[in-house]
Amino acid sequence: MCGAGHAVIRMTGYTNKEKSKMESEILIGEAYGATRTKPEYLGMKVPDYIRDENGRPDGAAMLRRLQEEEYGCLQEEGVTVRMTEKEREEKVLAGKARKIRIEAECTRGEENAVFLFTVFQPYAESKASVVYLDFSAEIPNRYFPVEEMVDAQMTVAHIHYASVTGDDGDFMSGIAKLFPRKDRSSAGKIAMWAYAGGKVGKYLLEHGYAAPESLYIAGHSRLGKTALLAAAEYPYFCGVLSNCSGCSGAAMSRRKGGEDVAKIYKQFPYWFCEKYGEYSGREAEMPFDQHYLMAAIFPRRICIVTAEEDAWADTDAQYLTVELYDRLCREQGYTGLQKRGEAYIVGKKIPGDRITFVCRPGTHYLSRSDWNFFLKYIAAKS
Repeated sequence: MCGAGHAVIRMTGYTNKEKSKMESEILIGEAYGATRTKPEYLGMKVPDYIRDENGRPDGAAMLRRLQEEEYGCLQEEGVTVRMTEKEREEKVLAGKARKIRIEAECTRGEENAVFLFTVFQPYAESKASVVYLDFSAEIPNRYFPVEEMVDAQMTVAHIHYASVTGDDGDFMSGIAKLFPRKDRSSAGKIAMWAYAGGKVGKYLLEHGYAAPESLYIAGHSRLGKTALLAAAEYPYFCGVLSNCSGCSGAAMSRRKGGEDVAKIYKQFPYWFCEKYGEYSGREAEMPFDQHYLMAAIFPRRICIVTAEEDAWADTDAQYLTVELYDRLCREQGYTGLQKRGEAYIVGKKIPGDRITFVCRPGTHYLSRSDWNFFLKYIAAKS
């Protein structure tokens, strides 16, 4: 989804004004707590935020950069989406909620694709709503404690991501056939899953299942990356809950441990646009990094959960991005983290208003403790 009329930005095609902005950098010094757990961050430079003519961070321009260089441009123009309620069941989950099954039919010309999602709406007054992108079609499942979420008075829309389009290089599966890969900046699968999440969020708002001040999107791992992108692309989400999203998600790519651009692109090239692969082993040359993704969400809320033993995702790299978002919040007059410059401690929440972070004990997983952290965060903002 790149804005109509926006030319694809190439490394050799920047204007002088854009080049001068790229030359402006943020120096990572001792004021960042991440340098205490990862000293190699000291002295690292990352691109400053793209700014408008008044010097304010330009979230739309940063999102375009990410679309054109990383996730791909998904051309929504010409696609129609028709939502149809297919089934409604009352008194599910021990009589505490209703369950609604909805079909999303997406059409472009003669091409057509359908995916389904399920809404659980508590009878008790809903405090917030969450669009949840899930690996499993089963409800409940090990990643999705739906009854506990309903008990917390959350309306939840559950999307099985592979029903939207397959997690593979088949660009004729599901909605992928509506967004053909025409050039090196064409959309990858993460952008397509984000599109589905965005459309479901819009449906919840338009049909009274959600309020704009309390609609979140959530995901784990590759779907944590997806949730961040969807929040950036669709501003009607008030916030995002991202769990263990790591490389190409919440984690800075420069000097990242574990999975890097070369590794993720080699294994999952279809998640991204082809352009992204050119940065394999060249992260320091990228005219962006993942702090742009969070900046494209600003000033909305971001909740990041990581895991102590998830070295592949690199907790330090994710915490540095959180600290950069805190820096942006403070620069623009918002409260980010309650305290800045703290090193994270495993198991201790680092609270904040617009951004909050925790590194829990354990491995790469979406656990009950993660959901409890998310639910408490949402309840505190309700």
